[in-house]
Amino acid sequence: MIQLSTPVSTQRCEGIVKILNTILVDEYVLYTKTRNALLVVKEARFFELNKYFDFQQKELDKIIKQLADHIRSLGHFALGSLKDFLNTTNLLKDTIDFKDPFLILQALIQKHEYIIKNIRTLLIPTVNIYNDLATADFILHLMIQHKKMAWMLSIYK
Repeated sequence: MIQLSTPVSTQRCEGIVKILNTILVDEYVLYTKTRNALLVVKEARFFELNKYFDFQQKELDKIIKQLADHIRSLGHFALGSLKDFLNTTNLLKDTIDFKDPFLILQALIQKHEYIIKNIRTLLIPTVNIYNDLATADFILHLMIQHKKMAWMLSIYK
């Protein structure tokens, strides 16, 4: 019988799932903040920005689904409760007025930059400790997506 994948130790799998859930929770929070920006910014001069918020929201939704699928493929459940989100994320500390479009942009860019930095940090154990190059490649692509989204938001600033 041909074995299609290398068995994953329980400890290694749990470590990878913890990394993926950490990213997933931040993605959910950023999705919510982007959704809020889409609902709040309604001025005519920000029409293009609203279109881009809508695009980003859809992209973040895809990322969330991909992360959840990756976690499920490892035989685990993705975090999904608000309690889990509040206990895990570092993206909730906003002190901005979410009525000012420029401050919203700044906050969203900062959130993307936080996720980029966090993914860079999480790549090291993914490769060096858990030796999971497939997951490292997957989250590296997420980081690239966030770099592009942050850059696109910075154009509107």
